[in-house]
Amino acid sequence: MPLGVGYSEPVALTLAVDDWARTVRKWSGLLGVKPAVTDFTDDKRKRARFASRSFVTMDLIEAGLDVFAGDTTLTLLVPDVAGRVVALKALGVPVEEDSATGEARLAGEHASGIDILFTARRPEPLAQAIMPLPYVLDISVNDIAAIAPVWDAIMGVEGTYTSIDTDSARQFAMRHYVTAGEMHAIGLMQIASGIFVKRDSLGSSHVHVLNTHGEGTLCVGFLLKSDLDAHIANIPPDIRDLLIFEEPRSYQMGRNNMSHADQTGGVSVILAQHFEGWGGDPREARADK
Repeated sequence: MPLGVGYSEPVALTLAVDDWARTVRKWSGLLGVKPAVTDFTDDKRKRARFASRSFVTMDLIEAGLDVFAGDTTLTLLVPDVAGRVVALKALGVPVEEDSATGEARLAGEHASGIDILFTARRPEPLAQAIMPLPYVLDISVNDIAAIAPVWDAIMGVEGTYTSIDTDSARQFAMRHYVTAGEMHAIGLMQIASGIFVKRDSLGSSHVHVLNTHGEGTLCVGFLLKSDLDAHIANIPPDIRDLLIFEEPRSYQMGRNNMSHADQTGGVSVILAQHFEGWGGDPREARADK
């Protein structure tokens, strides 16, 4: 771990999605909650703003000519922005610093397609009924080993190579980072060449993301604290039909169902429920255990 860097709390997420109006309706149906605010970004793109216990704000914005479906900005609340900048620059990674705000930005071209904003200020909260907890953000990458040092510096902790048993289709090599706050982890996801990838798997969305966007956000996972099956049963039938499994599938930590990225704006939506006793710490599912 880069010494003196500390932990990161994901506090805001902005995702660009295609077919904005339909995609917002789909996400709202899958999550069971409407946006708290629907307005426009500073560059006049349509925006649907959600809120939850982990991300203070989660925005779905309109993709277009210069903003592509899957483009992502992740805001990390960190105790020492300057320390994060030093750790990245030590790796030769350029970081843009704002002396007026004390914030720093890392361009997505250096961070697996994810624009990173480091801040020491928590965004203003929105009033909204509690939605399913966004517990994981997974990112499609070509080479975990090559990019791991950069993400170690971004997150301020060493990642954990996660057991393939945590993937219901046993397709992915994974490295996850424990986060501060209520979100459990941020993960890097890679599939070895030559593996047959079925349509009804997260691996299929991974292939779609790499083919249409390049490295970038694969999925956002949402955790149901109570009955996953009851939540799915309450989804409107036309939206429920987006889920690629007939019923949730089991994996090491629990059960889940998910949309395909090409059906929900370029990013997969995962609905999950963990088995009783699983605390969500990816270090408990290390690949070397």
